[in-house]
Amino acid sequence: MLYNAICISLFEKDKLLFSFLIGLKLMELNKIIDSQIIRFLMTGGVRTESKTKTPEVNDECKIWFNKVVWTKIEELSDTIPICHGFADKFSKNILEYNNILSSFENTNQKFPGLTDNFVQKDGKTTNEKMDIKFVSDIKELFLKLIVIRICKPE
Repeated sequence: MLYNAICISLFEKDKLLFSFLIGLKLMELNKIIDSQIIRFLMTGGVRTESKTKTPEVNDECKIWFNKVVWTKIEELSDTIPICHGFADKFSKNILEYNNILSSFENTNQKFPGLTDNFVQKDGKTTNEKMDIKFVSDIKELFLKLIVIRICKPE
């Protein structure tokens, strides 16, 4: 009822965004995804300087890979615990990521090194009541969206 009342006052173009935000909040409250992932998806990272040297890439990858992308990949690796070490794995698989990002169905492909740290220290990914596979799939999809947003901001 509240949702319908709010939607009446929204423009048609804003209703989808409103529904998305409600869905994100529900997933956060049910501990399906954590606020760090949501924040990073929304902001795309805030770091402006890279901690390490930007990896060298071939001409094909230079279209999308630059210092800004590398800085944000490093920030993702440092900020979100389940992505710890992702920057190293990303740098070793840049050509594979080039193929993934060039694909029209890139979210259906495996992103090398992205989901290696899904199980946390206590051996659980989330709330016991939730299906672990479902939660892992949701987290993986959101992390893929973050990587795509970083590498292809357009």
